Order: sequence, then C-alpha cells, then structure tokens
Amino acid sequence: LEQRNVTYEKKNEELGKNIEDLELKNEDLELKNEDLELKNEDLELKNEDLDRTNADLIVALEESRDTVREKDLEIENLNDEIFKVQEENVRASQDHDQSILALETEKEDLMSSFNERESKLIEEIEERMVSKEEHDKMRGRVAVLMATLKAEQAVTKERAKQVNEVRIGRDSLNFL
Repeated sequence: LEQRNVTYEKKNEELGKNIEDLELKNEDLELKNEDLELKNEDLELKNEDLDRTNADLIVALEESRDTVREKDLEIENLNDEIFKVQEENVRASQDHDQSILALETEKEDLMSSFNERESKLIEEIEERMVSKEEHDKMRGRVAVLMATLKAEQAVTKERAKQVNEVRIGRDSLNFL
C-alpha cells in the first residue's frame, strides 16, 4: 500500500505539475486570445477606414468620369466648330478666287479697250495733221482725250491695286 501511495503521490505531483503547466499555457492562450481580439479590433477599424477610403475613391472616380465626359463633349463641339470654320474658309477662298478672276478679266478688258482707243487716237492724229488752226483745234481735243485717258489710267491703276489687295487677302486666308 505504501508503494502505491508513493506512486499515487508521484502521479499526483506530476498531475499537479501538469495542471500548473496547463494553467500557465491557458494563461498564455488567454493573453494570446486577448492580443488576437485587440488585433481583430484594429483590423476592423482599419477595414472601416478602408471602406470609407474606397467610398471616397469611388466618388472621386465617378467625378473624374463625369469630367472626362464633359471634356469629351467640349472637344467634340470644338471639332465641329473647327470643321464649320474650315468649310467657311473654303467657301470664302472660292468666292475670293472668283472675284479675283473677275477683276483680272475686267482689268484685261480695260487694258484692251485702252489700247484700242490709244491706237485709234494715234491714227486720228496722224490723219488729221493739218493747218495751225485745225492743229490747235485738234490739240484741244487731244488734251480732252488725254485727260480722259489719264483718268482711265488712274482707274486702271486703282483696279490693279484692288486686285493686288484681293490677292494679298486671299494669300493670307490660304495661309490660315
């Protein structure tokens, strides 16, 4: 019996040590559990922060998309306006070319008419070489014709100047 008692006491001591070890392990586990709970709370707070940040990012993304859509519409409207201006420039250039052609034709007609009149006047002068009295009379007519001629030349120069201005204007429009 004594031996059994000794054996039981040894087993009791071992069980006591085991219980103490288990109690220490249990305390460690409880501390670890508390740490894990604190970490879990921290993670939940971080998740809430992340959720708020994600919501803010989603709102910012939607605002950015709206801004991009608005800018795309603005670009499309500007492209439409540019196309319209280009069409207007082409029409204006064509009209300008036609007016230049008309002015050049008019200039050629005036020059031709001027040359014909000049030739006729020279012929008339050569045919009418006569006495001093008739010469003086003719001289008066020639003076009137020369004044007319100078006036027509001035008109012709003015038209030529206009043609050049129209050309310069057309060239500047083509440059644009």
